[in-house]
Amino acid sequence: MINVALIRPSDIERLMSLELTKSEKASILASIETMLQEVAADGGAGSDRIYLSAQSLDMAGVWDQIAADELAYVISAAPFEARKVFLEGLPHRYAADVSLAILTQAPENAWIKPLFEKRGPDETIERNARGRASLHVERDPARQTSAYVNPMRRSEREAE
Repeated sequence: MINVALIRPSDIERLMSLELTKSEKASILASIETMLQEVAADGGAGSDRIYLSAQSLDMAGVWDQIAADELAYVISAAPFEARKVFLEGLPHRYAADVSLAILTQAPENAWIKPLFEKRGPDETIERNARGRASLHVERDPARQTSAYVNPMRRSEREAE
């Protein structure tokens, strides 16, 4: 098993020259998960280690062999700051795919609230950036008319 947090140039060269098996992918993903849980993204050496690990695995061509949704599943439970630093070290397009996969895996990640939830054929619950919900009711879908019903009490709305 490769220790992703302490990856060496010889590890990068070895990874460049081989196609990963399922067990090697699982080993790398487990090492990433461990690193993100144990190394503190403190804005200093810990953050540098996380960032450079993602960069090193990119140099080794690992991201060409690991699907974005596999990586998303592994890093979604990591602390926010560690996950953020790790994503910054990934190639931009791949990082976007991983971020999207994290957001679309919402049932497995209960801490993520979807922005829209279908309640019925004409009703949608919509959440704002703070997670507050409002009900969107389509009055006449043919005319594309609709209404938003804010379930907060008036005193809560005025407090904002």
